[in-house]
Amino acid sequence: MSDRATLSETDFSAEQIGDVSCEQIRSEGPTILELFEVLSRSRGLEVLAQFADEAGPWRFKELETQLSIPPNTLTRRLQELEEFGLLTREVRETVPPYVQYTATEGASELQPVLQYLYRWSMRKHGRSTDSTADKVNGNNEIEEQ
Repeated sequence: MSDRATLSETDFSAEQIGDVSCEQIRSEGPTILELFEVLSRSRGLEVLAQFADEAGPWRFKELETQLSIPPNTLTRRLQELEEFGLLTREVRETVPPYVQYTATEGASELQPVLQYLYRWSMRKHGRSTDSTADKVNGNNEIEEQ
C-alpha cells in the first residue's frame, strides 16, 4: 500500500456518507452486513486483501502457498467471495483441471475502503502505518500527519 492513497469521491463524499443513517444500514443494508460476515470468517479478509494487492489471476495452489491457509478453509473463503461477486472463478477442462481466481471490479472498489479501515484501526490502537499517523483530509485523501 502506498503512503498516500486517494479515496474515490463517489465512495467517500461527505454528502453520500451523511445520507446513510445507521438505521438504514440495519434495516435496508443486509448486503453490507453480509459482506462483514463473510470478511469476518476465518481468513476471509486475508484472502480478499491478497486480491487487493494483486487482482490476479491466482491459481488455488499459489494462494494456498502465499497465504498458508489450509485447503478446506481457502476453498470455503474463495467460494463465499465468489458468491458475493468479489471474485470470478475460471475452470479450464484440462487434466488436471486448471482453476484460477481473479478479483472483480467490486473487489477493486473495496481496496480504498480496506486501506482506510486499516489505517483507522492502526491509529485507534496507537500504532501508525509508517513513521507518522495518517488522517483523511477534507479532500477525501489519506495524508500523513
